[in-house]
Amino acid sequence: MKNNLVFYFLFFTFLLNSEILDFSISYLGIDVIDVKIEHSNEKIDVWATSTNVGHLMAKMKNNYYIEYELDYLPKNYQKKIIQKKYAENRIIRYDRQKKIANRTSFIDSMKNCEYQIKAKSRDFFSSLFYLRDFANERNGSFWLDANGLIWKAEFQVLNDELINTKLGKILSQKVKITFQKISKNKKKQSDMLTNNLVSEENVLFFWFSKDVHKIPIKAQYSMKPFPIIWNIKSYQK
Repeated sequence: MKNNLVFYFLFFTFLLNSEILDFSISYLGIDVIDVKIEHSNEKIDVWATSTNVGHLMAKMKNNYYIEYELDYLPKNYQKKIIQKKYAENRIIRYDRQKKIANRTSFIDSMKNCEYQIKAKSRDFFSSLFYLRDFANERNGSFWLDANGLIWKAEFQVLNDELINTKLGKILSQKVKITFQKISKNKKKQSDMLTNNLVSEENVLFFWFSKDVHKIPIKAQYSMKPFPIIWNIKSYQK
């Protein structure tokens, strides 16, 4: 009986701490990528797949899997990337005491390496969840590990906006993010979805629902000549 109670407690705790978010990414008003994010028990699992139309423009079937600890600090970050003329299958393990990340490639051992990080460096998706929780009525900054390079991201909480979504009209808090490259090394080719969004020339905006869930309902990457837009399609908790 006691074991059954423990099982049910753990099961319902899992349900309360789990969520699924579905997004569409559009360019020029055309949906080109579908993104599904599953978040539960200190794990973030992301799938990004090009749509039928998007497949003609840029083939993509990417998976990002993060195991994190307190404050969304990644312990392990695995990337499986299938894009036109580019592929990755690697895992990054973080040693925060030594401020070092160790990268292992399962495709090309020549890409195995060890590199410096900040004690609180995060990947793109763990940074999104950190920002979601901590971008309240204030400004701040956080560190990014973008393909082995150290970036500083500064965020500014802007105004509230009422956003039309597939979930209905949602009162949201707009957050502006700018990036500064700290590492002196040049950027290398990487996946289109995450590291290529980090640039000193472009600005990233997020809109988070102003409720207890703080759902990231929209994002806009202000690149030229046209922005890239993320829109929420569904949310389950």
